[in-house]
Amino acid sequence: MRDKKIDRPIIFVANSSWYLDHYRSGLIRKCATVNKVIALSPIDKSTECLSINALHIPWNINRENSKSFIALILDFLRMYNLLRILKPKLIHSHTLKANLIVVVCAYFLKIPIVLSFAGLGKLNTKKNSIILSILLKIIYFIGILENNKLLRFSRNYNRTKYIFQNAKDKRLFEKICNPQKSKIFLIYGSGVPDELINFAKNNVNNFNYSIESSKNNKINGCIYCGRLLRSKGIKIFTDISKLDSKRKYFVYGEIDNASPDSFKEEQIKKLKKNKNLDFKGFVKNPLLKFRNKNYILLVPSIYGEGVPRAIAEALFLGIPVICSSNALSEIFTSDMVYVVDKRNPKSFLKKIEQVENELGKKIYQDKISQGKNFVIKNMSEKKIISETLKIYKTFEHQNI
Repeated sequence: MRDKKIDRPIIFVANSSWYLDHYRSGLIRKCATVNKVIALSPIDKSTECLSINALHIPWNINRENSKSFIALILDFLRMYNLLRILKPKLIHSHTLKANLIVVVCAYFLKIPIVLSFAGLGKLNTKKNSIILSILLKIIYFIGILENNKLLRFSRNYNRTKYIFQNAKDKRLFEKICNPQKSKIFLIYGSGVPDELINFAKNNVNNFNYSIESSKNNKINGCIYCGRLLRSKGIKIFTDISKLDSKRKYFVYGEIDNASPDSFKEEQIKKLKKNKNLDFKGFVKNPLLKFRNKNYILLVPSIYGEGVPRAIAEALFLGIPVICSSNALSEIFTSDMVYVVDKRNPKSFLKKIEQVENELGKKIYQDKISQGKNFVIKNMSEKKIISETLKIYKTFEHQNI
């Protein structure tokens, strides 16, 4: 008789369809080759694309009222009812709030789970350290409980696995929660997408770093990739463009209406008066068009990043990167990227001039080469997917 558990789906959860489509589409496609796959996330601009790879069922989590206890209870009840009906064999959840909700629901429904922490976001600051510590302790404590009968439980350390994208966040979780080492994993983000890697393979003659393109000793402009949040550095980026009228500045990313930290439409309209600043909105794989064009990716972030994938993509494409020390995420080093001493427009502008002076020189070529080799070895999407599937297979009786 066929085990009914084998026919149960794997469920992917996040607080936006954009997140699952942008960062997990490769993993979802891979899982869908041998399993039923369902995505639970709010409806947004990426839902249609996400639905190509998985059955999408809306989860109306309220991101805008994230501090409301009533909203949290409603988010929990919606998730609980969905999981009770769908009966998954495994849940892979992403982002802090979704992880909190999923770990509680999974406890009551006795479902194994993988919790991915894509950075600890705005709570990973001294001001919010106590709140973050409490949330992580709750998530870990519930994650190791086994629901036996009503009001009776035991400990089951095999029910939940935890994935962190950088060593700093993993270390913090270990310090706060003291978990079993075998249940916590370090995986560098979602990886450089296969389509970028395949593009490189199919265009090998035009893909390698061009020394000729750097001999004019001129940086033509800079690029910003990410949500338009002040903590991610959009304000600094636009301020740099005001100080540097001789170069072009491109912004790839969208407003996040759920975040008070985000630029609003009125601010963008005012900034568009700056003729060398161009807001492009969301564009898939925007860095491809800047290969060998002497443009720089700027990452002035103090956000609680997991792994800034734009840095990995830029390094793979041979595009120089200037970033804040926070954006290194204890993964990238000054041997691969340029790091500013102070997070302000003048420091970035000074570093842009340094890159311009090093164009075509061995010190620049070595940095570009080392960054690209590191990403190829450690951060391909194929490698990330393989490491994640190994974690899935650690659950007993799972046919994944």
